[in-house]
Amino acid sequence: MRITIIAILSLFSTALFGQVEDTSFVVFPGIPEVCDDTSAVFMIVDEMPLWKGCEKNVYKPRDQSCTREKMNNFLNENIVYPEEALLDSVQEKVFVSFVVDVDGFTKDVKVLLNPIEGLSQEAVRVVSLFPQFTPGKQRGEKVPVMYNLKVDFKLE
Repeated sequence: MRITIIAILSLFSTALFGQVEDTSFVVFPGIPEVCDDTSAVFMIVDEMPLWKGCEKNVYKPRDQSCTREKMNNFLNENIVYPEEALLDSVQEKVFVSFVVDVDGFTKDVKVLLNPIEGLSQEAVRVVSLFPQFTPGKQRGEKVPVMYNLKVDFKLE
């Protein structure tokens, strides 16, 4: 029996809206041009965090496909299917959120949807092990960025 873990990363700025080359003209009503709140966490930024090594892509320096691929590989290599879920042939999706802080470290890993406790704990454990990212930036300043991640636990 082969075990496969699949992760899908929701990258709000690139996957849903496409890459915006010049954001200086984008104005959202009610959203201040400058955010003085140092505790603010962003979901859409000019430059999303990158997995270390992905910033060296000279053709598409902020391309998120490399980050998604590296994240999926990391999950596949490090997730251990919980024994109880394996014995019961449990296959579920676990949705987690996490923040890449201004130093590029993963923090505030939380389960958004908790179908099976053991699977949720394993997803949180492995996401917490992510190596340091190149931090995201908004208007040239490093900012914390939130990600939402779906981890699919599947048996094949």
